[in-house]
Amino acid sequence: MNGMESSNNGCLDNIIGTSDHDFTQNGEYKDFENAVSLNVPTRQKSIKMAHRKTIALIAHDKYKPNLIKWCQKWKHILKEYYLIGTGTTSKKINKETGLDVQGMLSGPDGGDQQIGARIAEHRCDFLCFFWDPTSAAPHDHDVKALFRIATLYDVLIATNPSTADMVISNPVMSCKKEG
Repeated sequence: MNGMESSNNGCLDNIIGTSDHDFTQNGEYKDFENAVSLNVPTRQKSIKMAHRKTIALIAHDKYKPNLIKWCQKWKHILKEYYLIGTGTTSKKINKETGLDVQGMLSGPDGGDQQIGARIAEHRCDFLCFFWDPTSAAPHDHDVKALFRIATLYDVLIATNPSTADMVISNPVMSCKKEG
């Protein structure tokens, strides 16, 4: 089975975006100096992932200022991560904090699904989504699907600044190499 084939439960056997030569015969990532072990319960096997973790930053309109404020507070830490975000949120964070956030489509136009795909491919480690629980959005089904896939793949989720503070300040989330 090569790195792009699926196992019988539908999960990817290796990390998308790497080539077959990056893995040993038994499917482990070769670059051990720049990798950490991640136990993926849905696959019941250990995989290796790069130290530079990925954080997805998403916020509904009413909560974009809160996410930008949170990003400003943690800018010194966030600059060590690979950051992705949906449409307007990524643009606003880029502009107002100077952080480099790779923009996806707008949430209602497929951005939530793009981030969900990254999660399913084991290419996103933390979903920071400040959503609006007080109003219905036309793409609520996409939001629910995103939370579902993040839960299914055991990805950290923060929906408010307090939880996001706890996650980003936890040493387990650190991008720094342990010495």
